[in-house]
Amino acid sequence: MTSPACKLYKRPFTELMYTDPKRYSFLFQSYVQLTMLQLHTYKSAMPYKIMERSVFSARCFIENMKRTKLLEDVEVVVLEDWYDWCIQNANIVTDLIVISYIYINIVYLRTSPDVVYNRMKTRARKEENSVSLEYLYQLHNIHDEWLYDQTLFNLPAPVLVIDGNKSLEEMVIQFENCKNLIFNRKKEKNWNGKKIL
Repeated sequence: MTSPACKLYKRPFTELMYTDPKRYSFLFQSYVQLTMLQLHTYKSAMPYKIMERSVFSARCFIENMKRTKLLEDVEVVVLEDWYDWCIQNANIVTDLIVISYIYINIVYLRTSPDVVYNRMKTRARKEENSVSLEYLYQLHNIHDEWLYDQTLFNLPAPVLVIDGNKSLEEMVIQFENCKNLIFNRKKEKNWNGKKIL
């Protein structure tokens, strides 16, 4: 994530957040929500908008910061109010569905924290060096509560759960097998919950 603010520090926000989470969690999450809102409201000429994360998934990170006491209560209130304002006033879902004729789909690449950890170590990004396996388990559990068990937050769209533990080659094949399901939501009017592939 690059921004003018990041350039002032000469370090990526992710590195700042992971090396001193108590100090930078609120700042980092505030900026994440801004950039996610910008991505959601960006008018694309393409018929689909694929995002790694969204305003909706940002709540999982806020929830983790709340559970692990990285945020003060007042910071949680500010971030949750900011999230609620985005959802209520930016008209994210309506803009995507009506204006761009895009149906939101949540594709959950459900991946074991151990696999994620090993992939992070293999790619060796400097800003991820201090990410612990425990942290990945915390985030995995919260995402599972939200997207797999569907007990944590309201879902803005149907969820397609894909096994993310597979190799890249297997994932490409799996994507080819389900891309019509992902990109042709209009044809599946009765699907309103969760599918697992």
